[in-house]
Amino acid sequence: MLVRVKFFGELREKTGKRSVELTLEPSKIKKEELIRLLEKRFDIPKEKIFNIAVNSSLSEEFIEDGDSVSIHPVYRGG
Repeated sequence: MLVRVKFFGELREKTGKRSVELTLEPSKIKKEELIRLLEKRFDIPKEKIFNIAVNSSLSEEFIEDGDSVSIHPVYRGG
């Protein structure tokens, strides 16, 4: 399956990319599986990932072919 992943904030700086297209198997994965893949491929610690939006929805648990995924870092500030 083909999934577009968009990075924001410090995650964009860490990866050096605004977005990437990933070809994944199987045709449906959980958010946790994507987090593990990003940890390995881009050396992003899971503690740095705060929100994963699938097609602009934070409540979506599964990622499927053609989905757009936004990865947001932990926000700091006051």
